[in-house]
Order: sequence, then C-alpha cells, then structure tokens
Amino acid sequence: MIEKNIRKKPALGKIILAIFIFFIIFTSYILYKIFTAPEGAKEANIFTQIKHFITSPNKKLNGENEDRINILLMGVGGGTHEGPYLTDTMMVVSIRPSTNSVGILSIPRDLYVTIPEVGNGKINTAYAILRAENSETAGIKTKTLVENIFNIPIHYYGRVDFDGFIKLIDDLGGITINVENTLDDAYYPIENTSGAGNGAYEHLVISKGIRYMNGETALKFVRSRKAKGVEGNDFARSKRQQKVMLAIKEKFLSPSTLLNFSTLNRLFQSLNEHIDTNLEIWEILRLYDVVKFIPQENINHVVLDDGPLSPLYASTSTSAYLLKTRAGDWSDLQKIAENIFDQNIISSYTYKPIEAEKPKIEDSGIAEKAIQALDKQKKENIIEIDNGTKVVGLAKKTSDYLAIQNYSIGTIGNAPLRTYKKTIIYNLKPQTAQNKKEILKDLEIIFDAVVFDSGAPQDIVVAGGKKIRYPTDTKSDILIILGDNWQEKLIEFGSSVN
Repeated sequence: MIEKNIRKKPALGKIILAIFIFFIIFTSYILYKIFTAPEGAKEANIFTQIKHFITSPNKKLNGENEDRINILLMGVGGGTHEGPYLTDTMMVVSIRPSTNSVGILSIPRDLYVTIPEVGNGKINTAYAILRAENSETAGIKTKTLVENIFNIPIHYYGRVDFDGFIKLIDDLGGITINVENTLDDAYYPIENTSGAGNGAYEHLVISKGIRYMNGETALKFVRSRKAKGVEGNDFARSKRQQKVMLAIKEKFLSPSTLLNFSTLNRLFQSLNEHIDTNLEIWEILRLYDVVKFIPQENINHVVLDDGPLSPLYASTSTSAYLLKTRAGDWSDLQKIAENIFDQNIISSYTYKPIEAEKPKIEDSGIAEKAIQALDKQKKENIIEIDNGTKVVGLAKKTSDYLAIQNYSIGTIGNAPLRTYKKTIIYNLKPQTAQNKKEILKDLEIIFDAVVFDSGAPQDIVVAGGKKIRYPTDTKSDILIILGDNWQEKLIEFGSSVN
C-alpha cells in the first residue's frame, strides 16, 4: 500500500520530519567539534566553513538550483548489534524549496537489488557489504545504488547508528509517545550488557496509551518485528519509527533542552562516533535555512509494500522473503520518485496484476534443475564452520547435521570472537559466485543467516583491542560463523547441543 500523511487524525498521521532529526544529529556533531577542537583546528576547519557560509549566503546546496534536493538517510544497528551495518531504516527525503515542501520515500529493507561488483541481494545488505570492502566509500556507493534504482540524483547521504540513537534519547531525558496499538512481541531477542546475545528472547509488551520511553525502550519500540496483530510487519514498524523521530525532534527543540548547556554538552560528546555523511558543515547550515519553516501539512510520505495497490510483490520463487517489482524493472518506482511531492499523481498509478510477475515455481522441470544444481554445488564447495558462540561443541554438531545432508565439510573450530548473536555466512571466493547460488540460498534458509558475497571477513577486533585478520582455510569455499540463533534452530531440527 502507498500511504499518505492522514491529517484528520494527528495521533495517527504525524509523519516524521526526517530531515530535521538528521540535521539535529549532524549539527550536534558540528557543535561538539567546535567546543572540543584545539584552538588552531577550530580556526582552520570549523570556522573556515562557517565563515564561508556567512560571507556567501547565496551559496546553494547541490540540487537547489533545480528546485529539488535529495538526501538518502540510513539507520543501522551499530557496533554491539548483530549485523551492525545492515540498514534497518532507509529513506529518500526530497526537498522542494520553491513550494516549501518535503517528500519522503521509505525503501523496504527486503527490496531485491543488484549490488554492483557484488551480486544480487536485499538492499539492506548493500551498505554493510560495501563498508566491509571500504568504509570510506560505502556511503557514496550506496547513494549511487539508490540513484540508479530511482533514476534521481541523490545529492547527499547520512547514516546514524542505533547506539547513538539510544544515547541521544537518554541524554534528552527520554521521550513521550502516543502508542496507538499495544505492541506485543513474545520473541524480542535479548542482548546482554556486553553486546553479546544469549540466544534467548524477552516478551516485549508496550501497552496502548501515552508512554514515557528511555532510549532502550524506544529502540525496542521501533525495531520489534514479531509483534502480534497489526503491529507485526515492517510497514507498521516504519510508522513507529516516524513517531519516535518526531518525538526526538520536539524534545530536542524544546526550551528545556536548548537552554540547558549541560544537556547540550552531553549530546555533543555522545554523537561523534555515530555519524557518516558527505554533508559539509556549511551545507548543513544552509540545509537548516532551507527547511526550518516547512509546515507539517507540506510533508508527503510514501511507504512501499507488497499490497494490491503497490508496484512491488512478495516473491515466491525462493523461501526467502524478497520484494520485487511487478514490471520487472524500476520504471514504476522511478515514476513514484519523480512525483514524490504529489500524492494525487502517485495514487492514480495502476500496476500489473501480481500473477503476471510471479515466477511459476510449480514447474517441475525448473524445480528438478534447482535440486540438481544444489546437489552439484554441495559436492563442489567446501564449508568451513566456526563456532561464534560459547556453546561447547556447536561446530561439531553442525558439521554432523550438514554432513547427513551431503554437504562437503572442511575445517571446523572456534571463531576468534564468541559473541555472535546471528549466524553469518561468507562466500570466500566471490569470483565463483555463480557456482554457489543454490547452496548459499539453501544455507541462508537453514541457518536464518545473513549472507555476504564479498569474500572473507575483514579485520576484527579481539580482546585487548588488537586487530587481526580473520583466519580462514585457503581450501574453503564458504565460511559459516555460528551465532546464538542457530543453537535454538538446531534443537528444533532434533539435534541436541548438550
């Protein structure tokens, strides 16, 4: 379904002014730099850019002369979370200065895309994979990927992580949210104080009504994925994210915050390590000048899902949940992006029936070929298994389990770190990715794993802060690092780990 801000019900329809919260975070970062930099550095760096902005007030942002500024905003888990750089939130915010309006296009995390020089996968893996290759260029390359999908220039990008999100809310003294529906999630994963998972869940319940939330509760509120009823899908989660972001904006801009130097100082200091952006300081100042008076009613928000009126459908060609386009290309999404400011135009679009685009998986010939390909790849690819948990014997039990299914098992052992919450699978030889397509798909489903198709893991930090290269067997084709989530699945499959 494609949704718009419903103004008749403010509690239901308030859409996050996403550009403001990112402005808040980036501006906090700038002010932190001003307060903490050595005197010479202040003059050489921060002051120079601010002076540039003040003395050149007519200097334009990229896209401003064309009357459309596009910004890619991304939210990731952060260093203590499983898949720390998988994008939980991804949206394109478009600003039209001439009409004082904003269009927000939320990109679903399961959108199936081709990541250049890597291969096919969900869009929420793109930043993580590209960052593993080069942390300095990941943001720019992800920005380029989104540009090519929606056929619009993305002038800027910003990434913040959820560790910074928690700290921001706590430093603000918490936020107040109108919870429209009781959130009841019996399977919210528990994370202990060291950041390592323990393979268990908590029963998360946030009752309907006006609720005060600290940073940890607010993060649970926006990240819960297995809630009962109407709150149990990604699209409801997007709405919850919008509510929390709006509450942060209102709390940050309140006099009790802006006039409290102690609070501001804590905010500045906690944000330094949680930001990645290509916005220069003067551009952030100019951006604020452009958007500061945009009214709530001038914000149009589009959420793409797999509903009957959407250009996307949930693919049934694999057991994995993937969103693909009905048209078979990006043309429908490009039309929406082009007209993001006009909900009437977007609502007038019609799309091909879902049946026209679904692969015919019932074709026994196709199924037989897939089975034959998987059997062949099981013989050709040697799997290395590392235990990334503290469960003794988990790698051996897993080896036995896979061997019964005719997988070729090589080295087994322990990972340098034993704090993995979720199983991660690496294609160690991406140059032969075509010869692993079926086996990687099968392993992803078996392990409920995150799959990276970009080679061995990069340098990792072990005890004492030392960086080491992740050790792998040169004979191995695939590396599986077992996480806590696999222990429970293995028991479900009838193999005890005790």
